[in-house]
Amino acid sequence: MKQFAFPIVLFFLAVQFVSCSGGTVTKEENWRTLDEDNYSITYPESWKRDTAKAEGVAFSFLSPQRGIGDNWLDNVSLVLNDISSNNWGLDSFVTYMEGELPSMIENLKILENERVENSNGDEPDPVNTHHRLLYTGNFAGKEIKFEQRFWAFGGTAYTLAYSATQKDYDWYKEEAEKMMNSFIIKDTALLE
Repeated sequence: MKQFAFPIVLFFLAVQFVSCSGGTVTKEENWRTLDEDNYSITYPESWKRDTAKAEGVAFSFLSPQRGIGDNWLDNVSLVLNDISSNNWGLDSFVTYMEGELPSMIENLKILENERVENSNGDEPDPVNTHHRLLYTGNFAGKEIKFEQRFWAFGGTAYTLAYSATQKDYDWYKEEAEKMMNSFIIKDTALLE
């Protein structure tokens, strides 16, 4: 079976440990937009776009450090996987990812696993319908909490993820949720 970019992304997240220089963080209200051909997302100006490229990673935004001792930067990232050769849709990709998680995350605990059905008035809105997975576990020696949202269109699986240490998950949760809720897949011609 074809290996997807998710394991590489977990390694990519592990390298986001940082050395601490201290300082305090104020939550910011200035937002910018990353506008690409197939998608867009808004993000706080204070979050740094990580330009290191890992396979399948379209973008990764890193939170500001909270201060001394903060050696994990919360992040929101998008991973794109080509699922066209498998002829998979959203259900198949989510099933695959659920099967892979136990081998990548120690002490995996699934907190929420749900399909989020959105509508545009009375009509279903497949562009905004996605699968949401919230889980915790040990990764790279840290207790991490992840929220992932999955879409599948036109032979591509989109995985939008927020990760943070479990103890600090709520610190940037509001900003991360706002970022994730702003994510738009533009090319509706890709709908399966």
